[in-house]
Amino acid sequence: MSLKNKITDIFLNEKPSLTIESDDDYNTKFRELGIDSLDLMIAMLKVGEAFSIELDEKSLENIATLNDLINFVESNT
Repeated sequence: MSLKNKITDIFLNEKPSLTIESDDDYNTKFRELGIDSLDLMIAMLKVGEAFSIELDEKSLENIATLNDLINFVESNT
């Protein structure tokens, strides 16, 4: 499973109502996708655990979309 698919699955498991239908959705801000701050924090913790990386507060400030998160994970694993 690709990194992109694994991260997508984590978010879909956390937020079953989330729909990702195109590559444009990966560049859409989390809030616009309907992901609230609690869902986002839980999903981020699960991503950190899945890839054995630490997502600290400073890192999270720069992650606003799924693509941002995918790029962050790619550059830190």
